[in-house]
Amino acid sequence: MPNWVVRIETAMEDCPSPEEIAREVEASGGKLSVVRVWQRKLE
Repeated sequence: MPNWVVRIETAMEDCPSPEEIAREVEASGGKLSVVRVWQRKLE
């Protein structure tokens, strides 16, 4: 399996669900962007 496929699969396993991201963005009152929430989950 190519290296990039492994990296994509790992990222997909680690990323939060769309519902989880939507809840956090809503809870922040729109202060956090979807991208920012996703990045924080990966840190």
